[in-house]
Amino acid sequence: MVGGTEKDKPEKAIADKPKEEAGELDELKHNLRVSFSRMKEDIQANKQQAEGTKAYVEGMKEQIENLVKTNRLLLEQMGLLKDEIRALKERPKGLKTELMRSLARNQKTLIKQRILEMVGQGRFSIPELKERIVDDRNYCSKASFYRYIEELKSGKRIDFLSVEGREVVVAVGGEGRGTSSETAPELKKREDFV
Repeated sequence: MVGGTEKDKPEKAIADKPKEEAGELDELKHNLRVSFSRMKEDIQANKQQAEGTKAYVEGMKEQIENLVKTNRLLLEQMGLLKDEIRALKERPKGLKTELMRSLARNQKTLIKQRILEMVGQGRFSIPELKERIVDDRNYCSKASFYRYIEELKSGKRIDFLSVEGREVVVAVGGEGRGTSSETAPELKKREDFV
């Protein structure tokens, strides 16, 4: 029998199958080893990343604790400062504050007295008086100044005269020389004692 019989062919195929299966098994083993090796590397990398994240979280916890402590200290200091401010506000004001309050109450009367004094001292025009009272000494605003002038004129305390072609303000009845009947209440009280 040349070329072999049919019986020889299956034996050859059976003999080749274990070699093919052995090759597939080796390849499968190799692939499994590579896969497990990669898995081990991934697990190791994840562990390192987890340790790094854990260290980061610990650092953040420490920073948060420091911020909380600092915040607590700042809140305590703010409380102390509030107490100090409250104590300062409740403190007796003293003579200076009392005088300032008195001046503020009588500001209008005092400014009118200044205007009358200046009018009694010389010949001033309205713009010159405004310059001295408002611009130079900053006693009141421009609007208030003109309102005071109108009040003094309507109260017949001042009048306007034309002298040498110029309109000047003059005191009526000599009241511009410090003998004003419209004085601050404190000044009236002092006059009573004299």
